[in-house]
Amino acid sequence: MKVFIIGPEGAGKTIFATMLHDYVTSEQGNLRIKVRAGDIATKKYLAKELNVLKHGEWPNSTKEGKQITLNWIWEVSGRELSFQLADSAGQDIRSELSGEQDQLHIKQQIQDADILIILVDIYGHQSDAHEKKIENAWIIEESLKIAGEAKMILIGVSKADLIPPPFKREYWQNTEAIVSLFKEYMPEFNFEAFRRRLQSSKTSIVAFSAVSNTSNRSENGRLIRFPQNPLNPIGIDIIAQEIVRIVKKKNPSLVRKLLSIVFFWIPIIIVSLFILIALVSYILTIFL
Repeated sequence: MKVFIIGPEGAGKTIFATMLHDYVTSEQGNLRIKVRAGDIATKKYLAKELNVLKHGEWPNSTKEGKQITLNWIWEVSGRELSFQLADSAGQDIRSELSGEQDQLHIKQQIQDADILIILVDIYGHQSDAHEKKIENAWIIEESLKIAGEAKMILIGVSKADLIPPPFKREYWQNTEAIVSLFKEYMPEFNFEAFRRRLQSSKTSIVAFSAVSNTSNRSENGRLIRFPQNPLNPIGIDIIAQEIVRIVKKKNPSLVRKLLSIVFFWIPIIIVSLFILIALVSYILTIFL
């Protein structure tokens, strides 16, 4: 199984990947899954990024021209699955989706993914320059278009703890409340097409904060937000549970498959046999 993360620069893709792995690793018993790094590079990368966060700094964003691929093994309901999470720099995503370059094959990765996770920093979007706002909205629209109607999609509104009232914590899983945020903070976005997409059972949306415990520090005369322990992720649990739900849906248990055979295919076979017997009897009646 492959998961692909996409989103504009600054949406928090790297931090999301790190905190999702940390949460799933610590809560795997409650989620009824087992998880481990699929290779040493993934294990070292995640440990390094988490260590940076726990020491009160933000990890560096993915560099332009580079792609980070994390490989996990998730065991869900007794089934072992290869879980790949790929992260590209926001600048590369813009260039590749616009057709300026095709070095990282991002369009193909969107099409190949079993689950597409689109991250959006709606609150931070309002402080961007007008041209960048248009580009950010276009990235989301283009990603949805490339994915098509059949793709399982999770849309995550990152840094939700920074969004001011009336967007309260109880609205973080409320689809209509989040659509209203898009209307308010991202008017460049085609939210009517977005709303139609959300009516599909294959698309879900949730707001979250990968690191909600922060403090302000003065740097060059400006107050800058930095992480502090405990990092206190909020909403990561919902995303992890949603991924597990999709995995189970795409990989039904043996019992469910057997029940499907019993209740769907066997009746069809029996009816077909009766029709065949009746047809043979009719032919024999005519010729005899």
